[in-house]
Amino acid sequence: MNKIILDKEEVIKIESAKEFVLTEGEKKEIYIWGENDKYKIRYHLEKGSSLIVHHYSINASFDIEIELAGDNARVDYFYSTINYQDQVLKFSIFHTGSKTHSNIINHGVNVKDRKLLFDVNPKVKKNAVGCVCNQENSIINLEDGESMICPNLLIDNYDVISSHSAYIGSFSKEMLFYMMSRGLTEKASYELLMRYFLLQEENIAVERIPRFLEEIKKL
Repeated sequence: MNKIILDKEEVIKIESAKEFVLTEGEKKEIYIWGENDKYKIRYHLEKGSSLIVHHYSINASFDIEIELAGDNARVDYFYSTINYQDQVLKFSIFHTGSKTHSNIINHGVNVKDRKLLFDVNPKVKKNAVGCVCNQENSIINLEDGESMICPNLLIDNYDVISSHSAYIGSFSKEMLFYMMSRGLTEKASYELLMRYFLLQEENIAVERIPRFLEEIKKL
C-alpha cells in the first residue's frame, strides 16, 4: 500500500491502494476522485489531528479504513457516488484514542437496476472514552435498484455519543412540485436536487472535478 504524507490541498486520483497519514496536530482538507476503481484506502490520524475528506466517484467500490489513533483526532468524511454497476462501499472507523470524533456522510445515486451497498462500521474500543461517532447514509434509486445500507455501531464503551441514519428511495414529488411552482422547469428542478444531494452543499467539485459534474447533468 502506497503511503502519502499530506502536504497540500489537491485532488487525488485513486489508481491504487493508498494510505494517508496525519501527524500530531496536523489539520488537512483533501479532495479524492475515483472512477471504475476497486481499491483500499487507509487513513491514520495521530493525536489532535483533523481531516476533512471530499470523496467523489463513479462506478467505484472502495474499502475505506480510518484509524483515529490519537486522542482528540477528528475526521469528517463526505462521500458521493454515481453507480451504474454492482458496487460496494465499505467503511471501517476505529476509535482507538479517547475523545475522537468521526462524522461520515455517504450519498449515492443508483442509476440502473444494479446493487449498491453502503456498509459502515464505526468501532469504539472499551478504553476509548468521550468519543463521538455519527453516520448518515442516503441512496437515491432512479430505477429498480437493489440498494442496501448497513449502518452498524460497534461500541464497547458507555461514554460515547453516536447516531446513525439510513434512507433509500427517491426525491419526493412534493419537493419537485414546490420547486416547479417557483418557476423552475421539471428538468431544472431535478438537476438542482441532484446537484445538492451529490455535491453535499459543495461547489468545489465544479472546478476541481468537472467529470463528476458532467455525469450529474446526464442523470
